Amino acid sequence: MKRISLILLCTLTLLQGCAGVILAGAAGTALVVSDPRTPQEQWHDQEIEMEVGRIVAKPEYRAKLRIQGVSYGGKVLLVGQSTERELLDHVIEQVRRVNRVQTVYNLVRLEQPLTLAQISEDTWITTKVRTQMLADERLKSMPIKVVTENKEVFLLGYIDKNQADIAVDIARHVSGVKQVIKAFEYVEPKPVVTEPAVSDTSLSNEQKPLAEQGAESEGAQTQPYYDESQSDGAITSPVTF
Repeated sequence: MKRISLILLCTLTLLQGCAGVILAGAAGTALVVSDPRTPQEQWHDQEIEMEVGRIVAKPEYRAKLRIQGVSYGGKVLLVGQSTERELLDHVIEQVRRVNRVQTVYNLVRLEQPLTLAQISEDTWITTKVRTQMLADERLKSMPIKVVTENKEVFLLGYIDKNQADIAVDIARHVSGVKQVIKAFEYVEPKPVVTEPAVSDTSLSNEQKPLAEQGAESEGAQTQPYYDESQSDGAITSPVTF
């Protein structure tokens, strides 16, 4: 998988730090340096996230909602809280009209915005999740983004299915996590090539490409959160990216 350096622009940062190849971003978020997107694609996603930040910071929304947007290839995941459904719908409609937004995934909860203490706890959970991922040789250089909202951990990035399962298993066993929600876009794993002991012909252990999740549509669409499944430890739920 092609890897390039991430040019990171952080906004609304409550806690920043660095460990290995993972950089801390917005509160409750971790961004990974290794990323298969082109620099232009990364910049476009950052522009989208900044525009979402400007939308939810409008005076009419103060004390009524707390929402952050995470964009990957123009696919925007909205997480947070809103006290009113009408306000949330208004925000979603504005996000859908942002330049280069393809799809909006709404995972915002209808409840009171989190307190500073709750936000700090989410940041600590994110730190624990990313630290454990860094400690795992199979994941420490993978482009996985971690977002925590009210003890719900959202995992995003371009990785293969096996790596996604490993990441989910790590996250759902971290103390304090009540639910893990997958928002990965799956890529084809690299073929494993081995050298035989006698034959001159090398063997290639090729795997069939994993079907890419999500379907293109005309204009930006809004996708609701659904499909929860019970598992040992924290609940694991998928979001089709």
